[in-house]
Amino acid sequence: MRIDFFFDPGCPWCWITSRWITEVQPQRDLDVHWRTFSLFEKNRETMPAEYLDRVRAGHGALRVAEALRASDGESAVADFYTEYAARIHHDKVPANDIDISDVLHAIALPPGAAESANDDTWDTIIKQSMDEALGLAGNDVGVPLISFDGAVAYFGPVMTPAPQGDDALKLWDALATLTTIGGFYELKNSARPKPELHDRPQPHRTPTSGRAG
Repeated sequence: MRIDFFFDPGCPWCWITSRWITEVQPQRDLDVHWRTFSLFEKNRETMPAEYLDRVRAGHGALRVAEALRASDGESAVADFYTEYAARIHHDKVPANDIDISDVLHAIALPPGAAESANDDTWDTIIKQSMDEALGLAGNDVGVPLISFDGAVAYFGPVMTPAPQGDDALKLWDALATLTTIGGFYELKNSARPKPELHDRPQPHRTPTSGRAG
């Protein structure tokens, strides 16, 4: 099954759900594509300035992610998101203070790709990614957002902490079953617990078979 996981690196709820997906992925043979979704772009017209300041740096990181996808493929995007977001959510480094060149060095990718953070030509691709997500799930959503085989997409699941082991698989199997039910579109709980994280993932670089252009 192809899964498109739309992410913004600054969102802690998206980060938690992404770690659940990475645990489930090899056990359910999921073909996961990490897709950019800019909360800065989505909310820039309606959100307070202090909120936008927190997600502005993440938009630059998404530009880098798309540049890496073009040069090094999907696995590079996954590794970059993991290391960049881990520094925000585990190491408690403000996004504005993250050295993207150092992130790239940690995952054995060319540090020069950090220059893409200031290259707005990548915004067209980010917007196309967002338009695809919103076309499937509706406009009143954010991240985490998951698309199943490009046929249907849902905001969530939002959880804390992320289930592990058998519970992680149980949640996946239940969600995958719900996506097959025509007419199903929403589950919601308005409780607002604080995000709880498991251990920090270590920097990792998945070898690629070649460079994608």
